[in-house]
Amino acid sequence: MINEFIKGFRKGISIAKSAKKKNYYEHIDEVPVYNFFKIANGKYQYLYKDKKDYDSDYPKELFRIVFTNMYFQFRKLDNTYLRDKAKLEIYWSRWISGGEYRWKNEFNTLANKIETEVKKELNLDDFTDFIERTFNNSVGSLDVYKVSTSKAFNNYHRAVEINKTRDANNKTK
Repeated sequence: MINEFIKGFRKGISIAKSAKKKNYYEHIDEVPVYNFFKIANGKYQYLYKDKKDYDSDYPKELFRIVFTNMYFQFRKLDNTYLRDKAKLEIYWSRWISGGEYRWKNEFNTLANKIETEVKKELNLDDFTDFIERTFNNSVGSLDVYKVSTSKAFNNYHRAVEINKTRDANNKTK
């Protein structure tokens, strides 16, 4: 019991230090799209700004909250998978903090839905290829390590609109 208390205390200190230093990304305007895709696939250590921190122990609870908040910073996001992952984090957090079994049920139901329906991770290569092909850019012209997540998703949504317009024009011919 004492060991668990000490472990929890240390984890709390780790969270407090990270929150105080702000050595992690908090906004989609800051985080590179490469890191965002890693985070969306469960690798929360990519929220750190410095690569040397990726291997260190990180405050999982804090980073889950940061990622969930980051998700809600999008003006529009047409991605059910990401939305469901964010909801999972919310349900888990509510169940842990309040102990209400309703949230555990919600979590389990959604986790099963994701497992049976989606069963895929976000793919950065497909995402960038779609943008590059739409705008007739050369492959690899979008630097995923430098372009922000918000800019990349804005370009993605513009590409979707352009392709819808092209498809509509091709059908009318």
